[in-house]
Amino acid sequence: KGLEDSLKLFEDGIGLSRALTQRLDDVKQRVEVLTKEGKDKLKARPLEEEGLESAE
Repeated sequence: KGLEDSLKLFEDGIGLSRALTQRLDDVKQRVEVLTKEGKDKLKARPLEEEGLESAE
């Protein structure tokens, strides 16, 4: 029974991982970064994933 319990926990973990990855992707699409443009002007642009990797 130990192997079956382990397999069930593994499958549950895979399901959670997929659901959370999808949720994270959805949130990333909604996040914007404000960048300074000119002296007193701000511009919103989408968050770029490459910038996240270097920040970690």
